[in-house]
Amino acid sequence: MQFPPKIEQEYQKELIDNLRAYCLGNGLVLLPPVGKDEKQVKTNMAVHAPVSLFPTPFPKKLYDEANKVGVVFNELYANIARDVGFIDEVMSGIARYDTFQASLWGLWKELRGEICQPNQLLVSRSDYLCNTSTDAHGNVRGLSQVEFNTIASSFGGLSNKVNELHQYLYNDIRYKNLHPLLANPLAENDTLSQIADGFEHAHQVYKSGYLRSKHSPYILFVVQDNERNVFDQRLLDFELSRRNIRTIRRTFSQLSQQASLSDDKVLKVNGIEISVVYYRSGYSPDDYKSQSDWDIRRMIEVSLAIKCPTLALQLVGCKKVQQVLVDDAVLHKYLNPNQMKKISKYFVDILPFDDSEKGKRAHAIVKDKAQCSKYVLKPQREGGGNNIYKEDIVAFAKKMKTDELSSYILMELIQPPEKLHNYLVRFTDDSLVEADVVSELGIYGTVLFNNHTIVRNEDAGHLLRTKSRQSDEGGVAVGISVIDECLLV
Repeated sequence: MQFPPKIEQEYQKELIDNLRAYCLGNGLVLLPPVGKDEKQVKTNMAVHAPVSLFPTPFPKKLYDEANKVGVVFNELYANIARDVGFIDEVMSGIARYDTFQASLWGLWKELRGEICQPNQLLVSRSDYLCNTSTDAHGNVRGLSQVEFNTIASSFGGLSNKVNELHQYLYNDIRYKNLHPLLANPLAENDTLSQIADGFEHAHQVYKSGYLRSKHSPYILFVVQDNERNVFDQRLLDFELSRRNIRTIRRTFSQLSQQASLSDDKVLKVNGIEISVVYYRSGYSPDDYKSQSDWDIRRMIEVSLAIKCPTLALQLVGCKKVQQVLVDDAVLHKYLNPNQMKKISKYFVDILPFDDSEKGKRAHAIVKDKAQCSKYVLKPQREGGGNNIYKEDIVAFAKKMKTDELSSYILMELIQPPEKLHNYLVRFTDDSLVEADVVSELGIYGTVLFNNHTIVRNEDAGHLLRTKSRQSDEGGVAVGISVIDECLLV
C-alpha cells in the first residue's frame, strides 16, 4: 500500500493549516530568509521550519543499533581529544593547504601549555544513512556513518518539537487512519532535556570547583550574526532557565567589547562570570572576520570556563580524523576489541590522498568518471555545502595540485533505500508535494571528561533529516532538508 497516502484536497488544506499553526504556536520556527535588498535577518517575525507531514518509515532494528553505539563513539572522540601526538600528526598532513585548520591547530599549539580547565564538554551528533550496499562478505550493510560532529551540532531543540508535532497530528483519528503504517510507534525523543542535562552537569562541575564570584555564573552561547536558526538555540536557553541556569548570547564582535579575563583566568562578560562556553559559531572561516575574533577564541580557550568544544575537540571532528579511524591499527589505541567490533561495522571506505596504497587508489579514482560516481570528495569543513559529488570530482581534482588534495578525503557514497516517499512542507508551499526522499539519522550525545577520566557519557536523543533524493546536500535552514521523525517499522 502506497506511503505516504493520497489525501483529499479539502483535508490537505486542513492538515497544512494545522501543521503550520502547531509550528508557529510551539516554537518550531526559523527567522525568515534575508530579503533581496536586505542585509539583516528580521528578528520581529518567523516562519515555520521545514518539516515532514508524516513521520518517515525507519527500520527499528537499525534505529536501536545506532542508539546503542552512541556512547562508544563519544568515548572514542573523548579519548582522541586527549592525545596531543595523534592530533599533531593528523593536522600536519592537512595544514599546508587548509589555512583554516592550520589556524585552529596553530592556536591550539600556542595555548595548550596555558590551558587551566581540565574538563571538556562534547555535545556530539553521529549521522547515519541506511545503506543497501553489501560488504566484502555479501552482507547488506544496513546502517553506515556519514560523519561525526563535534561542534555546533544543531537541531536538538527543533527535533524535539517535530516529535511533538507528529504526536499532535496522530491525535486526529482521520490522520492516523490514512495508512496502516501509522499504527506503528513513533520513536521517542527527549533531545532538548537530555542535551540540557549535559550542560547542567558541566555547569555544576564549574560551580563546585571553580566559581570565584558570589553569584551563580552564566552559560555563554557564542553565536553567529544573521542566524536564522535562532529558536533551536533559544529552546535550549529556555530549558536551562527553567533549571535556574541563565545564559547569555554574544557574537565574537560583541565579545571583543564585553569579554574580559581576570588574573585568575575567570572569564566574564560585562562582569558576569561564565561557567560554560557553547559554540554555535566558530566552525567556519567566515566566523573569524578579524584578528579580534581570533583573540576572543584565544581568551576563552585559556579561561577557567568549560568549553563546548575545546580547540582539541573541534580539531578531532575534522574529516581527516574520520578517515584515519577506519584503520583498525589506529582504532585499537582508543577502544577495546569489543568496542571496536561494535562501531567498525558502520564505517564505509574512506581514502586519503597520500603515498600509501590507499592514497594511490584515491588519486586513480579521481581521474576516472565511472569510478567517481561512487564517491564524494570532502574537505575539512563543517556546516554543509562544501562537498564535491560523483562525476564533478574529476573536473574539480584536475584544477588542484596533487599535494592540495591531501587536505581532502574521498568517501564511498552510501546507497540509501529507494522508493521511500513523503510530503515535505516548507513555509512557501501552498499544497502538498510528494517527494522521493532520503532520511539521515543523527544520534546526539553529551560527554564531560578531563585529562584522566570520562566523568559523564550519555545518549541525548536523535534527529531525523529528510531531503529529496535529487539533492546531494542537506541543509535544513536553507530549505533543502526538512526535520522529520522516525516511524519505527
